[in-house]
Amino acid sequence: MVMKPTVLSNSLQRLISGNVKTLLIVISPLMFWFILVSWYAWSIDASFISRDQWRFLDMVDNYLSGTLDWQDIWSSHSEHVKPGYKLLFLFNAKYLGLNLLVEIFAGLALLAATVVLVLREMATSFNGARSIFVSFTLLTTGVILMSFNQWANYVYSLLALGGFGEMLLQIAFLCGFSRALTSGVTRAGLLWLVVILLLCVWGFSGARSPALIGACVIVTLLAIFLDPGIRSRIWRHALPLIMVGIFAIGIYLVLLDSNRSNGGGLVYRVLDVLDNPLGAIAYIYGMLANSMLNIDAVAWHHAILENILAVLGSAVLIWALWRYFAARHWRVTWVPLLLILYSGIFVLEVLIGRFGSDHSALHGTIVPRYVFDSHLWMVGVAWIIGLDWVAGPARFWRRVPLVSIMTLLLAIEIANLNYTVKLAHYQVRSNAKVTGLLKEIVAGRQTTDVLPRWECPNAKLCAHGMEILKKYHLNVAR
Repeated sequence: MVMKPTVLSNSLQRLISGNVKTLLIVISPLMFWFILVSWYAWSIDASFISRDQWRFLDMVDNYLSGTLDWQDIWSSHSEHVKPGYKLLFLFNAKYLGLNLLVEIFAGLALLAATVVLVLREMATSFNGARSIFVSFTLLTTGVILMSFNQWANYVYSLLALGGFGEMLLQIAFLCGFSRALTSGVTRAGLLWLVVILLLCVWGFSGARSPALIGACVIVTLLAIFLDPGIRSRIWRHALPLIMVGIFAIGIYLVLLDSNRSNGGGLVYRVLDVLDNPLGAIAYIYGMLANSMLNIDAVAWHHAILENILAVLGSAVLIWALWRYFAARHWRVTWVPLLLILYSGIFVLEVLIGRFGSDHSALHGTIVPRYVFDSHLWMVGVAWIIGLDWVAGPARFWRRVPLVSIMTLLLAIEIANLNYTVKLAHYQVRSNAKVTGLLKEIVAGRQTTDVLPRWECPNAKLCAHGMEILKKYHLNVAR
């Protein structure tokens, strides 16, 4: 849902009024954590064109020369395209000279807005309850959303602006969808949800859209059986939103298929997964573990730690789902379950999309750019724990697991901060080296063959892109 400034102001006022502890325990630490994220993004200084952005430079050339067409916006080399980000990229090229640090910090601002949105929705679901543990829950949730495990999103502008823009839109839609089921929405609210949904599918979410709509479909089916009294709201609100989402995804796939350079192969990928079920399970477990902790940065045995985290994460997730349904927390909000389902379906999407090429080394399980989708289940778990605390009796044996799991979640995020900071000096040196190489290429003293593979996917592609940058004095050629 889109929040008016007065609504947001009143929500924050209710959150902190009359409770100095909440201000000290939640707001101040989260502001400090966000400053750490911003400092990390600034110090790494990834202000150069990188990875898939080289593929966008032909589009920039066409735009600045006045020959841009529809195919430029929808062309893709894979199953994923973000027309919304591409339009912002063109705006950056025309007015800011492709200043990618601006994109990164705009993305961080969207991340901060997402944190405010989630904490507002959580505070509302807690029905005004105030305690040290409720504040602790809000703090932990904000830290999870700003996890340093998703460090790649802080240093690559496509992921920062496109990814966090996507996350804000998707969580706003899920919050609105939950309200449509629990209390209903006005016609204006329903219209806003449709607009947000279309922006998600056609603008920023791309191939993640099926996970978004899939989570809504599953929750709607559960709602029909769990609470027959809300079926009228399902027909009037939830079902139209789902139908719009399915229609929008269908249009997206048609446009994508007609403009991408490679074929489909979805059936073959599914068959490859089914042909190796044990490997597929290991892949899912690997993604679950890596959604919690940056295992690749840990010094000791990766396989042991990955197995421990996978088992621990599974146990925590199963426990949280049991408490959610046993305590009937769905009567208050569906958002925690929607977030858990979204992460689960997203992991299945990655499994199908990458398993055929990654299952030998399980490389796809450690890709940091997937974390900001795959770790949202942790937000759902923290939310359920908070609901359990507010609704349950104040018995010691009931409180211990809640405090223990919440402490574990926060400790994991502090560990991610520690590991990421330790790697920062390597990243700074690596980016400084790339910046130097790019300047040498602009001056004509080097060729794009010297660029590392993570920076440049193809030397010929980057050589062509460098000519475009020099032609319009963009980015490193400014």
